[in-house]
Amino acid sequence: MNIGLISDTHGMVRPEVFELFNGMELILHAGDIGDGGVIEELKVIAPVHAVGGNNDVLGHWEERLELTFGNRLFYLTHIIGSATKLEPGIKDWIAQKKPDFMIYGHTHKAAVDLVDGITFINPGSAGKRRFHSEPTLATMTLNGSQSPDINIHQI
Repeated sequence: MNIGLISDTHGMVRPEVFELFNGMELILHAGDIGDGGVIEELKVIAPVHAVGGNNDVLGHWEERLELTFGNRLFYLTHIIGSATKLEPGIKDWIAQKKPDFMIYGHTHKAAVDLVDGITFINPGSAGKRRFHSEPTLATMTLNGSQSPDINIHQI
């Protein structure tokens, strides 16, 4: 299964997203979506699951989603702290659920970390350049029980 990972679009879908997400079967958006047009644009590529971020309208988007694909549990949220310094509510949830993947955003810094058997992925920010960061997104390929192929792409 090919999954596109994106976050912090802040109302903007860059043309490179369509090229890099070509062939994706699913897109996960980890918050700070901006206006609703972003999700509609992404749905042209593949089905989208999205959570709201701290800059999105409260109540319009779920804060957290638990999703299962290929017998693997994904947790999608906007703010977790970091892979090594989790916010208390996230830390408690992880201890209880033991997800395979934590997909998050907020920091605008792309990262892939393996901590205690959990793969933490922040695709970075795909929107306007902010905080001196280059726009990025990520792609993931799940191949059964093998380790996933995860790539960060600068856009």
